[in-house]
Amino acid sequence: MRQYILVFLCLSTICGIAARNDSQNLRQELERWQNFRCDGILQVNYGQLSLRNNFVMVKQGMEMRLDLIGGGAWGGSGGALISVYYGDYFSVRSPIMPKLQDVDYDRYISNLPPHLIPDLDTLMDLYGPEIISKRKTVIDSVELHFNKNMQLKRVFEPRSNSEVIIKYNRHGEPDIVTIKTQGKTVAVMEIDEIRFGQFPIEPLPPLFRGPFNPIQEVPEDPDPPLPDAE
Repeated sequence: MRQYILVFLCLSTICGIAARNDSQNLRQELERWQNFRCDGILQVNYGQLSLRNNFVMVKQGMEMRLDLIGGGAWGGSGGALISVYYGDYFSVRSPIMPKLQDVDYDRYISNLPPHLIPDLDTLMDLYGPEIISKRKTVIDSVELHFNKNMQLKRVFEPRSNSEVIIKYNRHGEPDIVTIKTQGKTVAVMEIDEIRFGQFPIEPLPPLFRGPFNPIQEVPEDPDPPLPDAE
């Protein structure tokens, strides 16, 4: 399961990048995708187990939080089954898979670019012309491919052999996001609603190293609060 969470982190940094025909429109589209909230259904395939639950993902600048909401295969009252936070630090919490909190994620995180879009001006200066002319670019070995409408359609990360495939609805908004690793589909996100703007993110408590357990979590309430709906 941890490799799928890390794929979600890659997705959070590039989800929904879009452009039209010139640098001004490209900049406007990239800028609006800096802050958004999307809701929908996430199906995760893990071994013989398949989860299908509602999800909430919020991105605010360089912060991201993803919550898989209770219900469906696991029942429950609507609390978070799995919560992932990525910002100045990485944290995960899961009442159904508590061992996820004991994993040493440092060696996985270190293989990922800290942020695929660290600075909008830098992105435009270094990659804007190539995106517009070739419909693709490479950032820190991560390949970004765009469709004829200059919307991001595929992201490929060669080191983990993982890819994200994005399909759009007739309104030009992300509709289906498929996540694959090693050629196998590990997650499918069906986006019901996506909104752009400022949405608060409640960070999860950071994980920290203890003297006996490789990684321990700062004691907190057992159920992490979900992002507020606005």
